[in-house]
Formats: sequence, structure tokens, C-alpha cells
Amino acid sequence: MTVLDLDPPHPTLRLVSSNGLATTRDSRYRSTTPLYGDARELFQQVLQYALEHQVAIDPDSLRVVLGTKQAMSAAPARSFSAAGIWQLMFVDVVASCRNRKLDVPAGCASALIRTIDYLDASDSFHSLSDPVGDLYDAIDECTGGWVDDLHPSTPTKARRSVPSDRGTKRT
Repeated sequence: MTVLDLDPPHPTLRLVSSNGLATTRDSRYRSTTPLYGDARELFQQVLQYALEHQVAIDPDSLRVVLGTKQAMSAAPARSFSAAGIWQLMFVDVVASCRNRKLDVPAGCASALIRTIDYLDASDSFHSLSDPVGDLYDAIDECTGGWVDDLHPSTPTKARRSVPSDRGTKRT
């Protein structure tokens, strides 16, 4: 059984059972990437959304994405732009992990997609955000059009993160 414990008490965050192997989490991500205010609230809401919809998410990856965005950008936590996604994924996350002598978690692209999914479903994007289709396109382009698989025990299957309004992308 896997236990989800994120700065107790959080009565709404509960993982009752787990299918598959429990992954070992690296506590260095939590200790070196603190979340404050809106970023911390968004972190909890995205995890809750993933649990409710039974969607896989790596909390360390989500922490790195949101913590890096919080540290490197003056934009609100719920504000995302296509250009900002490029900066976040290719520059900021890599530099932040390198400065802390940590590996970039493999699930950062999926964590970002789950964040965009949550903000879209809850209609809670900041008014400065780009249209959601542009955000998904930027994530697809950053990842070569494919999202990393968070289930290492299953065969790797490539899948599109979301359908694009602009057609098929070739990389």
C-alpha cells in the first residue's frame, strides 16, 4: 500500500490503495523546492484532481515544475503562456535541478499537463494565460509531441497529450 503524506494534516488528500509498485520518493525534492502561497495551494489541488480522476502523477515532478515556476517567474501561479512553457521546461527546470544537484524528474511534462488539465477543468486560469489549446501545443512541441510514461512497469506506449487544433506536428 502506498501512503500519500503531504505536510499533514490534509484531510482531502487520501490514497487508499495503490496498484503496482510503490516508487521511492527522493526527499531532497521536497526539502530543496519549497512551495508558498498560491503555488502550494495549486500543488494540493492538482494532486487532489489527479486522485479524484485516477490519473497518474508524480508529486516530485509537480513540485519541481510549480516550485521552479514560482521561483523563476513573477507571473501568478495560475498564469501560463506558450512562451513561458518553453522557458520553464527547457531552461528553468533544468537550471533549478542542476543548481540543487538533482536529476530532472522524468514526469515533469506529465505534471505540467495535469496542471493545465486541472486549471482548464476548474476554469481557474489567471486572466493573463494564453488559450488552453496553445498551452497544450507548446507542451507537445516541448516534448516532441509525446508525453513521458509514468508507469515504468508497463510497456512504454507513446500517446499524444491532447489533440491539437493545428494538426499533426512533425519533429
